[in-house]
Amino acid sequence: MKRNVILLLFPLLIGGCAGGGGTIHNPPSSFAVGQTTMLELKLSTWGAGCGRITKRYTDVSCHYRFKGETNFTTVAFAPVRKQDDWQVYECTLPAFTNAGEEVQYFIDMSFDGVYNKRDMVSVRVQ
Repeated sequence: MKRNVILLLFPLLIGGCAGGGGTIHNPPSSFAVGQTTMLELKLSTWGAGCGRITKRYTDVSCHYRFKGETNFTTVAFAPVRKQDDWQVYECTLPAFTNAGEEVQYFIDMSFDGVYNKRDMVSVRVQ
């Protein structure tokens, strides 16, 4: 009897978190000198997942630095609106005053407990 219960539950345990997710982010063409910049990130899910989207994506952050620097500064993204299979997050970068410099940044997060990172982007301050 115990073996039959385990065999019946096994597919649920393996396939319980089946599905995936995706990210959409359109980097700004430039950062305006002396003005803060809001970045937007759209996160989506598909298939059967482990609960609501608000619980599937965690630790959504932006890490930025001036080109040539070694250390990044981290800003957390916050969820601002959602539907069943997607959610929009926003974060605000500070005002940059170094006209002509390039700011490099990348976005990372955990999805269903697995670390994900988007490619680094370079944007000029103008």
